[in-house]
Amino acid sequence: MSNEMHWGGINGKSLFKALVTDIWMVFAVMVITYIGLGILGNMRYTPSYTSEAVVAVYPLNQMYTLEASSSALETVSAVNEVLNSEMFSTGLRNRLAEPADYYLYSYQLDRTFMLMLSVSSSSPENAFKVLRGALEYFGEISSNLVGDSRLEILTGPDFPLSASNTSRILRLRPLLTLFMGFAAEAFLVLMYAMRKTYKSSSAIQRSYKNVRFFRVTAPASGRHILRKNGRSASATDRETMRKTALEVMQTLRAKKARSVFVTSAAHNEGKTEVAISLARELADSGKSVLLLETDSEKTDFSEHLSMSDILPGHILPMLMQGGAALDGVADAISARGIKVLFANNSTHDDFVPYDAGKILEQAEKLVDIILVDGCIWTGSGDERIWSEAADTSLAVCRQDKADFYAIDRMMTDLRENDSEFLGCVLYGF
Repeated sequence: MSNEMHWGGINGKSLFKALVTDIWMVFAVMVITYIGLGILGNMRYTPSYTSEAVVAVYPLNQMYTLEASSSALETVSAVNEVLNSEMFSTGLRNRLAEPADYYLYSYQLDRTFMLMLSVSSSSPENAFKVLRGALEYFGEISSNLVGDSRLEILTGPDFPLSASNTSRILRLRPLLTLFMGFAAEAFLVLMYAMRKTYKSSSAIQRSYKNVRFFRVTAPASGRHILRKNGRSASATDRETMRKTALEVMQTLRAKKARSVFVTSAAHNEGKTEVAISLARELADSGKSVLLLETDSEKTDFSEHLSMSDILPGHILPMLMQGGAALDGVADAISARGIKVLFANNSTHDDFVPYDAGKILEQAEKLVDIILVDGCIWTGSGDERIWSEAADTSLAVCRQDKADFYAIDRMMTDLRENDSEFLGCVLYGF
């Protein structure tokens, strides 16, 4: 490797695209979290019902006076302690006909003569019955505990119609769901950063300092780049592709080369789109061009050219078998100096290096420039045959697609085997 490729760079636009592409994962995590917490919260949730009553503490047969307020408050405090005592709770349980799980609590209201009594239970009926029983029980024992004080009920006991508590899990479910969404988003960002792919043009250029790079804006869609009626689609950045085509043409002229083998390190990197777009720009500049499809594993030239309505009858095997001359089998794109030769899945069954050289030799008699849309580069097989037969090679790398090692293998092989290596098209960076 020409440089240590442990870092592929960070690109904000590329990161945004990656996150948008995988945003469904974030939503899936949030939906699963929300549903899962709902199920878990309901499983672990025990409702609690609370019955409440407000009572006033008075001396027997009299009301408090302002002068006696201090001692009266002490009496209220004493009553409050009794109601919260273990002794009172034990006596109340013994008094109840059907003891139930409950929690009795009493507290003084803001240094007044009033107390708030509350009973919580898993059953609304139990909460109501226990609170009523507690008031009755205190009336029975009050004279023995706190002198002549008595309780006057101001409000309640009320019958609870709904649970007074909520599940903590259910209460925190919205926040936990958002947290898991952010966590999933952070995980995607981390995976993007750790992905062994080039995410910025500067990163790949640092790794291959002696390679010539051409930057081309990727189209929103790679389909229908060149139409059969001669009209070009607005999918590619015409200006950058025109500049690239001009540089390629000047380089070919300097190298006295006429055929270019176009390849990439992985599928869907745009080598076919680049080859077709280059052909369009070269044809617009007055050159006659032959587009030669050789990738038998992915024969979709006709779809890219919007010729899918016409099943290509003229295919590469006819030339290999010696059954036809190239000028008789190449389909022409009207209103352009472009001819196309299609492949099919049986193109390379009996393919030998001589076939590639023979086809390119015929093509050079018919057109000015031959663009060979090659197979994915693996280092062996038909792509090596075509790269050796062509005058020069052109690699295509798309942002955040192929891993470091596949790109390095392709670049190393092309540079070692082709002294006239054109360079690399950075597609979409």
